[in-house]
Amino acid sequence: NIIKFFKNIFYVHKVGALKKHIYLKYTKIGKTVPQIIRSDRAKLEKILNVIIDNALKFTAPEKTVHIKLATQNNRLIFEIEDEGIGISSKHLETIFEPFEKILKNRVQGYSGIGLGLSVAHSMVKLLNGHITVKSKINQGSTFIIDIPLIESILKSKNEKSIKEEIIFDKNSSILVVEDNLITQDLISKVFSIFELN
Repeated sequence: NIIKFFKNIFYVHKVGALKKHIYLKYTKIGKTVPQIIRSDRAKLEKILNVIIDNALKFTAPEKTVHIKLATQNNRLIFEIEDEGIGISSKHLETIFEPFEKILKNRVQGYSGIGLGLSVAHSMVKLLNGHITVKSKINQGSTFIIDIPLIESILKSKNEKSIKEEIIFDKNSSILVVEDNLITQDLISKVFSIFELN
């Protein structure tokens, strides 16, 4: 289920975004996106995690990271747009090469050895897809990943239609047993997304 998969990816990274005070958002998924597709879940998850992790890493607090899922010409399109530090035109030419980011990270003061994007690029190729990036210094970057859209003819017997938003009863109260104050604060912020006390 690609829609459920996409939302799971979003909510996992939402926690990290809240911790950094970054606004992580996603565009409402259109009706042209089928629920059930055929692809390699593990590779797709690794690709998106690398790109979104980088977007959050290089974006300052109070800025926005926006992710989208759509379809076009029988392709599944993932777009990750950030308001981060941006990438110079020089680095754009070699951004997917192994270890390319070592120099950049040292200059900018960010950690990392620069293998993530290279691995993501290789995995996209294994999925018969493409990954492109456009960026401007101090304005942000946009990574676009497209892979073949192969709808599955098999659907789970237990598969139910899912709504675009997760909805909870606002009158609900949740008891959290946690002695770490930082973790308490983080959990509270996650629950606040759903307007829960």
